[in-house]
Amino acid sequence: TTMVDLTQALYTLNRAETDRDIAYNNVWQALLLKSAALGNYDLFINEF
Repeated sequence: TTMVDLTQALYTLNRAETDRDIAYNNVWQALLLKSAALGNYDLFINEF
């Protein structure tokens, strides 16, 4: 394994972790927006 391969693998891992975190955040945001639209924040609060 070369240094270039290692660097590229770490970059890919970092990007995948970032994408996962963004997706996770989007799920919470969607749940909060749904709760707000329905006027029922218990939907959001009960997920904790």
